[in-house]
Amino acid sequence: MFDPRYKATGLLALPFYLFFELLSPIVKIVSLIFIAYVSVQGLINTRWVLLMGILITLTAALIMSVVTVFIENWSEKQSAENRSALRYKSFADWLRLIFFSIIADFSYAFFRIAAQLKGLIDFSLRKSEWNKFERKGLKNS
Repeated sequence: MFDPRYKATGLLALPFYLFFELLSPIVKIVSLIFIAYVSVQGLINTRWVLLMGILITLTAALIMSVVTVFIENWSEKQSAENRSALRYKSFADWLRLIFFSIIADFSYAFFRIAAQLKGLIDFSLRKSEWNKFERKGLKNS
């Protein structure tokens, strides 16, 4: 990291991921606790917070859709093998993508935050365990 020989990867990408991915579970949990606290205390307009959450979720879905459209347009110039690997071939596929991205914000995101937080705690406690499974092989019948 921070080595100019690695250009943008070493100077920008790795520090960005180290800093923001390291802190993201902490920031998310502290933010949720803070929003819940100020809502209970009546210090914030709860309806406004919910509307902002909906707006942010819809904006993220819109951005994902636009990026998918750009990828689809780019793929038209590629070989047939690359085009066939894309998953979003119809409008219904895009609608499904948008729907599941919105659902993921309210379901999968909490599991991801919990896993990130557990990883961060394990890292700080210097825990590095791997679940090693014993190989059994195939039995001949």
